[in-house]
Amino acid sequence: MLKRFGILLPSLLWATYAYSQAFDTGQVSGSARDASGSVIPGVSVTIRNEAQGQERQTLTNEQGYYVFPNLTVGRYTVTGELAGFKKFVKTGIQLSAASSIRLDFSRVMHCATPEAGKRTCLFIEISR
Repeated sequence: MLKRFGILLPSLLWATYAYSQAFDTGQVSGSARDASGSVIPGVSVTIRNEAQGQERQTLTNEQGYYVFPNLTVGRYTVTGELAGFKKFVKTGIQLSAASSIRLDFSRVMHCATPEAGKRTCLFIEISR
């Protein structure tokens, strides 16, 4: 009986912890598109917890999408960078438990004209 209890108790505690984590966190995600609506892969996106100073970084994928799952509740700063474009910084993003905030790059950050001569603009917009 004691042996079963020794197995059951840790399993129950782990399940309780895992269940509570699902409601103590949130996520920030979004996509990057240029002025024509084309996706922009390879944008470096960083999210920083303003109170704790913890940072996470990712790149937009082939579809221009990024996601930061399992973020602790708090205020965040999101930055987006891509060579040839002005750095974007958005501060004061309040993430609450079990929330999902979408931060799409769709308002003009900066326009660049690469050597090929094609003008490209990166946009940033917040939608929730």
